[in-house]
Amino acid sequence: MNLAERLQAIQPVSYAEARRRFDQRVAFAQSIESTSEFLPMVAEALDRKAIGSFWAGLLIEWAEALAANDSRWSVERALQIAIEYDLCFSDLVSDCPVLDVSDADWPPNVALALVRPDTKVVLLVGDAAIRSWLETTLAKLKIDNVIIAVGEIELVPFQEIICRDQRGIFETLRRSRRFMGLGGRWYLLRDKDPKMGADGLLVQTIEMGQTRWILHFVGIPEEAGVRDILATGKLLLDKIEEEMKRISFWDAAEGSFEYWLQQVFLVNAREAVEQDAWPESSNVAGMALRHYDYHSDVPEAGTLRDLLRAFDLLVEKRKRGEASPHDRQAVSLSGRLLTKSEWRDLKWFGVDVVPYDAKYFPKVIGHLAQDLGLSVSAGMDWDFLVDGVKVKARMEYRQSCSIATEDEATRDRIFESLQKTDA
Repeated sequence: MNLAERLQAIQPVSYAEARRRFDQRVAFAQSIESTSEFLPMVAEALDRKAIGSFWAGLLIEWAEALAANDSRWSVERALQIAIEYDLCFSDLVSDCPVLDVSDADWPPNVALALVRPDTKVVLLVGDAAIRSWLETTLAKLKIDNVIIAVGEIELVPFQEIICRDQRGIFETLRRSRRFMGLGGRWYLLRDKDPKMGADGLLVQTIEMGQTRWILHFVGIPEEAGVRDILATGKLLLDKIEEEMKRISFWDAAEGSFEYWLQQVFLVNAREAVEQDAWPESSNVAGMALRHYDYHSDVPEAGTLRDLLRAFDLLVEKRKRGEASPHDRQAVSLSGRLLTKSEWRDLKWFGVDVVPYDAKYFPKVIGHLAQDLGLSVSAGMDWDFLVDGVKVKARMEYRQSCSIATEDEATRDRIFESLQKTDA
């Protein structure tokens, strides 16, 4: 059975049955006679957390098994993580399946399942060797409420997701939101350090001792500006496909660069934008430049290169945040590539916009007039003032729409404004 079928097969049980299972787990835990030097420390810590010292021997056996299998963890460190991090969620999660999205640098959250036999803890384990060891160890410890998932995880809408590591809040929500069912909730464990903050989206702080807190989120908070980036990304990829079809690059021969663009790049890029799981960097425009300018002369690919460059910039913007005013290139909401330049005849500071068309020019001038409070006059060129500084706009200048001004700081204001237009 796949994960969805396994979870659907779990039927609700009566209180009496739940109590019987709990008592059975407790009886097994109490039957373990541990001689570990850590037993007094663990028992005291569990009592202090009001979890129950009778779990101590079973918890130690889990820590010893983990340390024996993975050299990164000593028994002491495994126990410390279980007590300080894993068990923090024991009073928060319900009896429904809960997904742990902590990264692979954290040990499997078996401790939570151990003390909450009524809760089904779902772990993402991609490594086959670790998966096999974990299944064997869980069977030995009689922990039957851990469900190990591989690639079928997205078929299941979870109502509870927890995360123990210190990834950024938005990153955690972004990576896990496709797993979350409608109305579900996240519990994100954090060190109690004011520097961590909550990115302004703290829903509830749950105290977990002197050094820990849990940030409780209901629903999916939105990171400022991300919606525009995602919308622009989808638009850009559609434009790339349209341009490839326009210049007859679509349905190219297998093995060609155009075939790779269609069958690999566009497929992966659309998935990345859809899931907001962008790569760390992108240089597809550089690949196109080498292919079309260095290896051959393909002038009709100019607009395609511009669109690919805009996508590269969008990837950079999503990873870094807002573009810096000192950047030489940026992308507008409408997916157009903006490049800082210099007009050769006037020696003015310019912004070139590609691809351009007859509809873009009047719309973008109207946008600048509204955004910067301009008074515009039309002639052979368009002339206006920004706080007394002369500005000119030309429909066609070096195969682009271009806007230039005498002052570099004013050019930067225009450059920033153009990024906000969907013209």
